[in-house]
Amino acid sequence: METELAQEDTHRRNFKTGRGGLLDIETAVQYLQLRHGPDHPELLRIDDTDAHLARLTALGCLDPADADALSRGWSFLTRLSSRLRILDNRSISDLDEERGDLEGLARRLGYAPGEREGTARRRFLDEYREITEKVRGSYRRVLGLD
Repeated sequence: METELAQEDTHRRNFKTGRGGLLDIETAVQYLQLRHGPDHPELLRIDDTDAHLARLTALGCLDPADADALSRGWSFLTRLSSRLRILDNRSISDLDEERGDLEGLARRLGYAPGEREGTARRRFLDEYREITEKVRGSYRRVLGLD
């Protein structure tokens, strides 16, 4: 899916199906639910992702550092998705670094403009990279890929 759907490159990211995206978080949570559900039926409740992450952590099924990375990633990426939906009036999952209004998007997300042009954009992209790398690391640990 990452190769066929996300089609990421050095300047284009897909925050839903790409590396460290929402799908990585959902997959890690669902894997842990299936793995530990027989011993902890409360994990099989229908609930939001944040509640599942908290429950998995409380039960000792998810390392707190990984839970933090996944939760922070979920919050950041869903907020990004919401802002892009508001800006474009449609569901969008691509984040193009060359996007003309990326500075405006970054400001709408709360990144303060600096003295230099593009400061909010750079801060946003730096945080995006940091968060998605941490999500990918947690995803790999949860699935036993490391």
